[in-house]
Parts: sequence; structure tokens; C-alpha cells
Amino acid sequence: MLGAIIGDLAAWTWKNDHDCFYPQLVSPQARLSEYGRTLLITANALMREEEMPIDEYRKLFPFDVRDREHINSVVRAIAIAWLYEDEEELRHAIKSYCLWDNKEELYAASFMAEIIYALRHGATKKEAGQVELCGTFCSFVQDDNWQKGTGTLSMVVRAWNAFHDAFDYTSALHNAMKLPGDRHVNTILTGAFAEAMYGCEMTLLKKRYRPEGNWYNHIELPHKVSEEYAGILDEIKLHKEKVRVFFPKNRALTNVELHKWTMVENPFKDRRISDELRRRILKAYDTGWEARYGFYLDDGWIYVYRSGFLLHRFQLQQSKDGLWNIIHLQRSEASQSSSMVDITDALYVCDYRWYQESCEQKPSEPTQSDMIPERR
Repeated sequence: MLGAIIGDLAAWTWKNDHDCFYPQLVSPQARLSEYGRTLLITANALMREEEMPIDEYRKLFPFDVRDREHINSVVRAIAIAWLYEDEEELRHAIKSYCLWDNKEELYAASFMAEIIYALRHGATKKEAGQVELCGTFCSFVQDDNWQKGTGTLSMVVRAWNAFHDAFDYTSALHNAMKLPGDRHVNTILTGAFAEAMYGCEMTLLKKRYRPEGNWYNHIELPHKVSEEYAGILDEIKLHKEKVRVFFPKNRALTNVELHKWTMVENPFKDRRISDELRRRILKAYDTGWEARYGFYLDDGWIYVYRSGFLLHRFQLQQSKDGLWNIIHLQRSEASQSSSMVDITDALYVCDYRWYQESCEQKPSEPTQSDMIPERR
């Protein structure tokens, strides 16, 4: 949801404070459009009452936006995608609370919500593109008529393309600015897709966009927006952290330069990883003095990083016995040695310092690890 709100504010920034766009994305003076306000109204209502009576729900939206309901139906789907964990409840909420008027609007809202749902649960772009309603979503993406259309489903298709061709949240919004049509709609939809995979805590900067040499900036919402919508924005942030299942790229202290990857011998190939340890590896933690190396998930790969440097990446594969193995281990050109201390240390934190670093509450009964501890 926050990715869509930031996208909306970024569209205002592009038009009204362009010099601020590339280094910061959002101007301190940026304002929400009616679509951004619709998203917050939807989130505020359904976070308080997941099964709100429809008549009561409809009254929350001002009459002056009714002539643009075909767009708002898709915008509402963004909030719904984050607020329901059960897939059947998600589909019921889409049909009930998106307030669609025709089949195209229903398909657009459904694809929007189900793709975000898949991405925020760790799906790759390829997997998310296989979401199916009256056909797979990728079949619509490949159809020129939907690429060039003016309806809501075409808007979703073009926003997906802007996200699909991006390498992080920031670059997705850069792509969205080039799309035809309403810039606010394009950036809201694209930002929603991008947040679900990449997060939106920071804007990671390529060298050409670094006026002072900083390689990242925290994305700050304008004071007036934060003040006016403080309650619901805080609730959205807390909810997002509560349902988070993986650590996203735009929250990690890393960079977005192009890297060269080389396959290396895998000293971890015989390690057996339980479902619980896999969950911790994916969810990960913010790095710091006691946890120098971290993991993040990006399109099926788990990356290992430290303070602006990408060091290794790998994938996890499930065996017939249900346990997991580290496969396809690769080293970045930024890694100056053959050491695997980054992976070893990050695994140690996940296994033995998890509750100190993740801030999860420790269960009364300790969990049994399937990995032998590395001595330091």
C-alpha cells in the first residue's frame, strides 16, 4: 500500500518539483491525488472491519470521484491484496469491496490484487505472471490489444510491464513515468507491484543520480501527508511488518549497480535446512553491529550483502524429504576474497541470534535447529 502512496506522491513531484524526483522520489511539498486518498479510505475501513456492510462502505467514498470508479476499483484492490491472508477471503473481498461495474473492471481488480498477493508472499515475476482468471495474466500482457487499450485492464498490463522491466522500486517508478495516460494512475499501480517484491523503504541510487555520493536515501512522506493521515499510515506500516515473509531489496543496505556473477564451489551443499530456518533466512533482519551480513530476496534469489556491497547469491531447493539445500551459489565481482564468512555469519544469526536481531517474540518452547552451529 505504501508503494502506491509513494508512487502517487512521486507523480506530483515529477510534474511540480522535477529536480527532487531523481534523488528523492518525493518532494516535501507533494500532495495526494484522489486515487491516493481512495486507497487510504479503503485501507482504513477494512483494517477496522474486514466484513464491513457494503452500503456502509460505499458511503465512505465522495460522490465527486464516482465518474472515475473504473480506476478506483483497481486502486481499492491494492489495499485488499495486503489485508487478507486467506485466498478465498481475498477473492470474496475483491468482488465485494473493489466496487467494480463490469467484467473488465473485475478482471483488472482481481489480477491487481492476486499478483500483489503472490509477490508479497515471495513469488518470482514469472510465477506472478501465471496468476489465472479467464486466462493467465501473461497471456493478456502478450496481447497487443491490451497493451494499447484505454480500459482498466490495459492500465494494469502497462503498469506490470513497467514493474517487470525494473530492477528495484525506484527504477519501476522511473519506468512508470514514461507510460501513456494518467501519470498518477500509472505510478500508483506500478508502485504497488514494485513494493510487493522490492519494498519501498529506501530509494537506491545509481552513480549518475548521486549528487553527494550517497547511494541510498530513505523515502520520506511530506509532513502534511504524514500529519493528516498519521493514524492509518502508522497502522499500514505495522500491518506490513506483521505480514512480511521476506526481506526486500529496497530495505537492504545495498546498491543497484550492475553486477557480474560467477558460479563457485558450494561448501554448503550438504547442509540440511529446515522449514523454520528457511523462513528465517527469507524474512531476515536489519543488519547492524552484531549482525554485519544480511539476506534479502529478489525474484527467486537470496542475496548476501554488507553495507553497500553485494557479495554472494544462491537459491534454496526442497528435497524429497522436505528439507532444503543451498544451490546455484554465485559470487559477485564486489567480493574481494574466496571467503564464505558472509553466508556463514548470516546463517549463524538466523539460527542462533534470531530473536535478538529479528525482534520476534521467543516462543516458550525452543525450536530445534537442523543445522550444526558454526563456532566463532
